[in-house]
Amino acid sequence: MGYDQIVLRLCLAAFIGGCIGAERQIKNHPVGLRTNTLVCIAAAMVMILSQLMTEQSWRQYAVVSDPRLAGQVITGIGFLGAGTILRSPSGVRGLTTAASLWSVACIGLAVGSGYYRLALTASALVLIALVAAKHISSFLGRMSRVHHVKVELRADMRMTMKLLEKLEKPEWI
Repeated sequence: MGYDQIVLRLCLAAFIGGCIGAERQIKNHPVGLRTNTLVCIAAAMVMILSQLMTEQSWRQYAVVSDPRLAGQVITGIGFLGAGTILRSPSGVRGLTTAASLWSVACIGLAVGSGYYRLALTASALVLIALVAAKHISSFLGRMSRVHHVKVELRADMRMTMKLLEKLEKPEWI
């Protein structure tokens, strides 16, 4: 593999990771442009390194080595992704961000391996999922018959009892 091929792979990984990261940052999510770009570049670099090591072992020893570096990238990204997931009383946040990080790492591995069409197709699908699926999910949420209401009450038992009676026999149903 020549240096021009290495540069192409790393630049494409940076571009793809940056596009996905920009979408995350525009929506004010914790893992944005820089993190996604770095993850994609690093994943591509690990894949390139893995291929170079395999080529070198073949040239020197006529044996194909299997450094299994790609698997370690996926494991490492799992730890990064877990750090973006937050649980709060209102629910769980950060799952999509964690999934986008994992996707970007896999895309980086594909770019690093030289599978450009695979990486570009996956990137397009990831961006579609992040943008279009948000609107579909929002629409489905509006169609739901389940609504969450948070009520804070003062320490007035009479008011609390009246509210509970109203909730047991709602007039709007």
